[in-house]
Amino acid sequence: MGFVSFAVAQAGRYDPEIQQGVEKALKSNPKFADVHATMEDSIVTLTGTVKLYRDKLDAQKKVRRVKHVEGVRNRVEIKEVRCFLFCAPLPSVYSTLGKGGPNDARIVA
Repeated sequence: MGFVSFAVAQAGRYDPEIQQGVEKALKSNPKFADVHATMEDSIVTLTGTVKLYRDKLDAQKKVRRVKHVEGVRNRVEIKEVRCFLFCAPLPSVYSTLGKGGPNDARIVA
């Protein structure tokens, strides 16, 4: 039993050092201004928001590189959803079938 408690005590011993490293890493980039981190037993949990999915992944990579981090739970959410394809509802893109029947569908854009 003593060995198990020693292992648990060792797991969180770097948490204060990790906290400082993570805060420094996240503050170094303004796109992570709304990202917050907590840690337990050398596992960092990220929460908050970013603008792009790529930023969410970048925050995770940056935190993972901090010394003594054993893992990252990325619970960051995306503020904006950008739509590049198929964003407009179909009725506004295509006209309804015209007088000429099925072959008379026209793009209205």
